[in-house]
Amino acid sequence: MAQTENRMPRVESLTGLRWFAAFFVFVHHIANLAPIRSLTAWSWLGVTGVTFFFVLSGFVLTWSWFPRDTPRRFYWRRFARIYPLHLITTLIAVPVFYGGALRFQKPFDGVAVLLSLLLLHAWFTPAGVYFAGNPASWSLSDEAFFYSVFPGTIRRLMALRVRTALWLAAATVVAMWAVLILVVVLKPGPAVATFALRSPAYRVLEFLLGIALAVAMRQGWRPRVGLWSALAILLGALVLLVAWSHNPHLQHLLKSTSMMGQVTAPCYALIIVAAASRDVRGLGSFLRHPYLIRLGHWSYAFYLTHATVLYALLLWHGGPIRGALPVKVGVIGVTLAMSISLAWLLYHFVEHPTERRLRGMLPPLEEYAELAEPVAGRE
Repeated sequence: MAQTENRMPRVESLTGLRWFAAFFVFVHHIANLAPIRSLTAWSWLGVTGVTFFFVLSGFVLTWSWFPRDTPRRFYWRRFARIYPLHLITTLIAVPVFYGGALRFQKPFDGVAVLLSLLLLHAWFTPAGVYFAGNPASWSLSDEAFFYSVFPGTIRRLMALRVRTALWLAAATVVAMWAVLILVVVLKPGPAVATFALRSPAYRVLEFLLGIALAVAMRQGWRPRVGLWSALAILLGALVLLVAWSHNPHLQHLLKSTSMMGQVTAPCYALIIVAAASRDVRGLGSFLRHPYLIRLGHWSYAFYLTHATVLYALLLWHGGPIRGALPVKVGVIGVTLAMSISLAWLLYHFVEHPTERRLRGMLPPLEEYAELAEPVAGRE
C-alpha cells in the first residue's frame, strides 16, 4: 500500500549499516599506519563506503520527508546535523595535517581551509584544496550540494509512479557508467578525470539513485532480492574489482577515481532497499542489534575523526609501523578503540546535544523524525 502522506515506519537497520560503511573506510585508511600485505589488496576498496553514504543519504531524506516541511526548516536541520561536528573536527584535524615534515602533511593554506569550512572545497581540483582542513570533510561538501537541491526537487519526484521511479534509478546508474566510459575513452588527464568523477555535480547521481528507490518504496514497491542475496552480490562485485585491479590499464583508474563507486553503487542501493524492506515487513535483522545501532549513531563522528587519530599516531611514531604482524594487528586494534572512544565522546557531548539545541530553535511543527541520519562515513 502506498505511503506518501503518512509517517513512514522506522528503518533502524539502515543505522546499523552505517557502521559497517564507516568501518570500511577505516580499513581503507589504516593501511597508511599499519600496512598488512594481505589486507592491502582489499583495503583500497574502502573508499566505496562514501558511495554507500551518498546513496543512503538520498534514500533516508526521501523516506523521512513529509509534505508540511519547508526548505528553511530542512536547511536548518541539515545545518544542525552536520556543521557543528564538522567545525570541531576540522579544528582538531588542522594541527595533525599541516606544518610538519611527514609526507602526508602540507603547508597551511588559509584559503583552502576556509573553503573547507564553507563546504565548497569539493568543487576544486587540486588535492590541497579538495582535502583541505579535515580531509574527511570533502564528502560533506558534496552532501551540502545535495541538500541544496533536495527541497526544490523532492515534491516533483514524489509524484512519480513506481515504474517511473525505478526507471529513474536505472537511468542514474547508466549515467554514472556513461561518464566513466567517456573518461576511459577520452583520457582527459588525472586532474580532469578526478574532478569529473568526484565533483558534487557528478556524485549527485548516487544521491538521486537513493531518492528514486525511496520514492518507489514509499509508493508500495518492495525488492524481490533479500538482504543476504544483496550482500552476496556486493561481495561478487568487490571480487571483480580486485580482479580488475591487476589489469595495468585499469589499475590507475580504479585507485585514483570513483570507478569503484560505479560498480558498487547499485549493489549498495540493493542492500539499502533490502534492509529497509525487512524492517517495513517487521522481519528480524541482525542490523538492528543494540550495539550496532549505537555504533551507527557514532559513525558520523567516527568517520570525521578516525583519520585524524590514525595520522596523529603516524606523526607521533614518525612513520608507518614496520614491526611483525602481531604488532601491526595490535596497533590497528588500539587505533580502532581510540577512534571509537573519541567518536563516543563527540557524539554524546558535542554532536547530539548541539543538534538537539539547534533544532529546538525551530518553531513547533509536526515533525517526522529522520529515521537513520544519512551523514556519516566518508573517505
